[in-house]
Amino acid sequence: MIRRPPRSTQSRSSAASDVYKRQQEAQAEERRRLWDVNRQAAEYYHRLLMESPEAAGARAYLESRGLTPATLRAFQVGYAREHWQALGDHLKAQGWSEADLLQAGLVVQREGGQGTYDRFRGRVVFPIRDARGHVCGFGGRVLGEGQPKYLNTSQTPVFDKGSVLYGIDLAKEAIRRSETAILVEGYMDVLMAHQAGFANVVAAMGTALSAEQLSVLKPLARRLVLALDPDVAGDRATLRGLETARDALDSRVVPVPTARGLIRYETELDAELRILSLPEGLDPDEVIRQAPSRWEQLVAEAQPVMDYYFRTLTAGLDLAKAKDKAAAVTALLPLIGEIANSVERAHYLQRLASMVRT
Repeated sequence: MIRRPPRSTQSRSSAASDVYKRQQEAQAEERRRLWDVNRQAAEYYHRLLMESPEAAGARAYLESRGLTPATLRAFQVGYAREHWQALGDHLKAQGWSEADLLQAGLVVQREGGQGTYDRFRGRVVFPIRDARGHVCGFGGRVLGEGQPKYLNTSQTPVFDKGSVLYGIDLAKEAIRRSETAILVEGYMDVLMAHQAGFANVVAAMGTALSAEQLSVLKPLARRLVLALDPDVAGDRATLRGLETARDALDSRVVPVPTARGLIRYETELDAELRILSLPEGLDPDEVIRQAPSRWEQLVAEAQPVMDYYFRTLTAGLDLAKAKDKAAAVTALLPLIGEIANSVERAHYLQRLASMVRT
């Protein structure tokens, strides 16, 4: 005989299910509303850039960076007027409430709570879309000497800077076909790459590579090429991003203690990571604009991760000195210990031994 749960238990379970369903529906409706208001904002900004006399300076700037009108249209690049309430007034006239604009991060509450003002003013504006093409936020570059140079939408229910990739909506098919995603830092890098035909390029928008961003790429790419700032700070950011990548990608992990007191992981990555070394003083958009063939060569020559570690962590060391040899071993040996493949691990052990034997 099957015993049924008491009716009161069934009722509570059903009520809880109904509450959860209503919450999910409310959240879905909220996301749709925010995507819609952002879409209308993007259309407004783009129309200003392409048609308004006020945007002549912005158009001249983008032209000076080598960008064509076709590229600006493809990415719906826009312009925010140097006006405190231009966007807010426009969207309110379309029926949006001040609360909607605040929740989308398009306007900012004035001190004391008396009204709002536009978040982006006097800037070139880049709509940021998720992989499905929804406008979830914006980035704005100041024209002239103002600060900050770049400004992003604040955190909202549909926008988190650390979890989105600029250009992913237009890059995903090229990434899937090539099984390779190239990650750069800036909006201009993505625009110029796509304009030159390198459509598998996306940007982390200056942030360290995050697990959320990697989760977007995992279903698309078997190979990740990081093309980041070539200076020392850029190298450190790259190293942080690589540690995130090793943790986030599908893998078999075994904790391994290291000389630096951290927990490393011996990992067989489900994707190949490579590092593209940029010429000193040049960003990807400058390299591509000057010589697209040079960019192709740099991508082809991108280093495997461990080779990058060897170069970066021994930079500045004099390997003729015992102290610097010890420093190289201390830095590299724990990383070599992470390599799951025994043949590859033996290769880098021999390389390290040869390096410090001289």
